[in-house]
Amino acid sequence: MSLPKNITAVEFNRLELAVTQDELAQYPLMERLSKHEREKVVSFNVFVRPSNNISVFFITCDDKVYGMGENGYEVNILAMEDRLFRCDQVHRPALVKGLSSKNIKSVNIGGVIGAALDHDGALYWWGKDVTWRIDDVRLPEPAGYGNTKFTSFCCGHAMLAAINDKGQVFVCGPFDYNSRNYMYTHEIKFDQPVVSLSCGLSHLALVTDGRAYTIGLGTQGQRGVPLYPSSSFTPRNNQRDKQTEVVLNEPCKFVVCGPFSTFFVTASGKLWACGANCAQYGYLGVSSKAPIIKIPQLVAINSAVKHMLTTCDPVDYCTSLAFTDDGLYSWNGEGVGMPCKVNGDEAHFVSTISPHNVMIRVVHPSPPGPVTLSDLLLGKLDVATMLIKDLHLELEKLNGSQGDETAPNIESLALANSKVLA
Repeated sequence: MSLPKNITAVEFNRLELAVTQDELAQYPLMERLSKHEREKVVSFNVFVRPSNNISVFFITCDDKVYGMGENGYEVNILAMEDRLFRCDQVHRPALVKGLSSKNIKSVNIGGVIGAALDHDGALYWWGKDVTWRIDDVRLPEPAGYGNTKFTSFCCGHAMLAAINDKGQVFVCGPFDYNSRNYMYTHEIKFDQPVVSLSCGLSHLALVTDGRAYTIGLGTQGQRGVPLYPSSSFTPRNNQRDKQTEVVLNEPCKFVVCGPFSTFFVTASGKLWACGANCAQYGYLGVSSKAPIIKIPQLVAINSAVKHMLTTCDPVDYCTSLAFTDDGLYSWNGEGVGMPCKVNGDEAHFVSTISPHNVMIRVVHPSPPGPVTLSDLLLGKLDVATMLIKDLHLELEKLNGSQGDETAPNIESLALANSKVLA
């Protein structure tokens, strides 16, 4: 895994990690792809659904977008159409028609919505209709005002926030999904252009002119405002929808959100954090052991922080990763929750789930050569074998037994044929 060097705050909002083609199969669901299919993958995003199941979007060199994993009837999060529309699971890569041939460069997924940005600045969103048709789902459609060109974006549970090329911020959907307070796209106005933006589950943090602001729910302290109520899940609307400046001791460069936390990186490289501070939601890496940190505290890292990433997975829930002058530090909901220095190759969370709001780019050794007939057939046999295994597992679940004996025999036949072709 590699990280771009010397990036600006604006470029940070479009951060990309890179892995090699050989490392691609180490990621959940990506091992289902044949060698020929992996050779075409340009970038991907592996993400965890609220059910703790895993899904993935990936973009290929021929400008196609594919989805695989949990889709869900209620949200259709993989933007499936036709026979796969609102299906529960997609076992093999399925073409996402609404995003393919649109020059998509980035995909980000929230709880009940997804969004994608193309190279021309057009923004699309889909999933649960969080405006007013609450029982419906929407296929990919433009989000924003007319010909607005966006430069970066991020998804919360039910809302999408994005910055355009003028530094203006637009939000689609509600901060508080449970309040039934649905809304269309609206602008959050600031005097100066916004340069950094990040979404938590139900809150938004951003930076403009060196000043950090938060908007949305703050019930776990994620707003960084000391007087924000934490006793009720749904505070008054005028508190929830109002942007509030977070007091820091120096200008803020960029912000990064976890589901119920907010991290602030200041001009000198200091890292501040507020929000939930517990094993369930992930520790903040601060000295305090209080379960909720309302006023930002310094994270226990002595080196200047250059980049900061968060991710959520079914095991550690929220893991944080800080790139510093002194190396790489990581912490999560395990142990004492304090930052520990790790080797860059040991950033294990990157090998399972994509960091929040980050696409992982695939570096290929060289342009793939012509595919021989035997390689093509072997690839198809690999796919057939995986489908048979998936079918066998589904039959076991359906019948509540160990399944019949035919599937293993078919798998053996497929493997035998592959040896003959080889």
